[in-house]
Amino acid sequence: MKKLCLIALPVIAFLFGGTYVLIAEAQSTVSNADFGRVATTMFELAAPSNYTQQARLSVTPPVGGFGSGVAVSGNTAVVFSGAGVYVYVRSSEVWSQQAVLVPSDGAAVMGFPTTSLGLDADTVVIGGSARTINSNANQGAAYVFVRNGTTWSEQQRLTAGDGAAGDRFGKSVAINGDSIIVGAYTDDIGANLDQGSAYVFVKQGTTWTEQTKFIADDGATNHFFGDVVAINGDTAVVTRGYNQAIPNRGAYVFVRSGTTWSQQQKLSVCEPSGNGGVQCNFGTSISIDGDNLAVGNSFLNVGSNRAQGGVYVFTRSGTLWSQQQRLIASDGQADDSFGDAVALEDNTIIAGSPALNARPGAAYLFTRPNATWTQQQKFQEPSPNVSNIFGYSVSISGNTFIVATPRDQGRPGPDQIGAVYVYTQPAPVPVSVSGRVTTPDGRGLRNATVSLTDSHGVRRTTTTSSFGFYSFDNVLTGDTYTIAVLSRFYRFQQLATQINDNLTNVDFVGLE
Repeated sequence: MKKLCLIALPVIAFLFGGTYVLIAEAQSTVSNADFGRVATTMFELAAPSNYTQQARLSVTPPVGGFGSGVAVSGNTAVVFSGAGVYVYVRSSEVWSQQAVLVPSDGAAVMGFPTTSLGLDADTVVIGGSARTINSNANQGAAYVFVRNGTTWSEQQRLTAGDGAAGDRFGKSVAINGDSIIVGAYTDDIGANLDQGSAYVFVKQGTTWTEQTKFIADDGATNHFFGDVVAINGDTAVVTRGYNQAIPNRGAYVFVRSGTTWSQQQKLSVCEPSGNGGVQCNFGTSISIDGDNLAVGNSFLNVGSNRAQGGVYVFTRSGTLWSQQQRLIASDGQADDSFGDAVALEDNTIIAGSPALNARPGAAYLFTRPNATWTQQQKFQEPSPNVSNIFGYSVSISGNTFIVATPRDQGRPGPDQIGAVYVYTQPAPVPVSVSGRVTTPDGRGLRNATVSLTDSHGVRRTTTTSSFGFYSFDNVLTGDTYTIAVLSRFYRFQQLATQINDNLTNVDFVGLE
């Protein structure tokens, strides 16, 4: 049980019971015509994240490429390999293999080592960019598998209505609900060779049909549009592939109204990348959740560190996207390739930094308790080796995320052992928050309004008793909450804290 008291004092760093550390002062203004105002200073308290390894998933004997692509949704995880896609399920805290998914026309069509994989609940989509369609070599396909009970079956093979040889349809795939997006990054558009495109399919009953085809409004030869794709609700994002001769690589945002899609905005941040030249390698990875978008640039130069890598976070207000922050690893070095993989959900980002034979790879966890993203934890393979490329692929769902290391324990070549590491946070449990609101001279303040707001903006309020006491029950742990007091006569400093236990004596003293 934790206790803390908030009074009108200058911001200083101190420790609450070894857990809560005052780390920042941020500005926040709250006004109310009936209740006057609160102080413009908000104390921000943060507890370190506590993700721990839950499982290591692997195959015996080893299968080539195991871990080259991963996805997790709820209690299901899928792992791409050269032999098929392995499905794992969690019961209690134990993961077990449920199935191996192989397209009806063979694993070779998946185009290994080009990996693409998507998972949402009981549906998996697998890219098959090497598939020959009607004698068209490498036209490509995507395969949809569904689960009924514990049994998986192939539901449909998706192909482009205007597909042609060499399109590599299936180079990238993503799924969200009843929508699938598939990239065809070497699709020729008119006379533009390898300009690239992406297709959206929607489900009606048990049938997937092509809804639209995306083409960049500034597309040109060798743009490789469709290299990476993502979709969430009625928003889709597509990036161009790396081409050193053509700068201004970007992430293109499309939105759907009814059944009609239109390009909303092109995002591009051009900073020195790669071998010191100004190359916009922005877009090596993407992840979208609602009005938040993370875009990786694994070639980004940071200071004198070539290709240290970074992740750009964008937020949407109305129809306009703007950059919120650029994330880099606190201990980043040259050739770390930070941002080669990225996963975003709610207020959590996982960024992979595989290092690609330079040093042991890593994955970094960032959280956003308020408006600022902060690095919380770093994860590495238990026996780190310069060849293991830990962080090559990442995925997140709820309080679980997974990190792939296709060369686990540093074994490259034909005898490589791939593995996937599962990390979890304790499930949220209900706790209580209570305290007292007093006047500057220590008297309990009655009928003051105390609010408790979670990181999603959900707000609860209560009123202080005759002696100034208040309490909130059934507060879920693991989230960051803002506690504020509104009064007709006094102003109060707000408090932002991550709650992991019962909190008592969360007291507020009015300012003169």
